Amino acid sequence: FTKRFIHKNGAIVWADIGSTLRRDKDGKPLYFMTTANDITERKRAEEALHDSEQKYRFLFDEMISGYAVHEIICDQTGKPVDYRFLSVNAAFEKMTGLNSVEILGRTVLEVMPATEPIWIERYGQVALTREPAQFENYASALGKYYEVRAFSPEPGKFATIFNDITER
Repeated sequence: FTKRFIHKNGAIVWADIGSTLRRDKDGKPLYFMTTANDITERKRAEEALHDSEQKYRFLFDEMISGYAVHEIICDQTGKPVDYRFLSVNAAFEKMTGLNSVEILGRTVLEVMPATEPIWIERYGQVALTREPAQFENYASALGKYYEVRAFSPEPGKFATIFNDITER
C-alpha cells in the first residue's frame, strides 16, 4: 500500500509499503518482513502532471474558439475518406450545434453525410503531411462559414481551432 508520512522537518514523504509473512517448514508463522520504498519523487511528478492536465483542460474548456481533435481515416490506397471525432470543447458545440455526447467516436460522414469532400481532403493533408493549414470555408451541412487553423499533433491526427465567421 502507499502511505503519506510527515518527516520531522515538515516535508511530506510518500512510501510504498509491503509486508510478507515468513513461515517455518511446517507453516508456522515466524515473522513479518516489511519493506518501505520512498516514492516521493514519483508522487511529485504525478501531482505535477495532474496539475498540468487540469490547467490544459481549463484552457481547452474555456477558450472562445472552437477546438477539436480528430483521427483521419484513409482507404486502402491511403486516400483520406473520412475522419473521426476524438475530443471537442464547449465552443465547438456552440459554433456547430453538435453535441459531444452524440459525436465523439463517430465519423464526420456518420454525423453529417453531406459533408463536402474538400473538408476531408484538407484535413487529410494536414494529418498525413503534418503541415499546418489555415483557410476559410463554407460548411453546407452546418450552414455556416468558418475560419480554420488545422495542425497535426501526431501522425494520422489533426486538431482544429476555428471561429464562426458567418456574420462577417
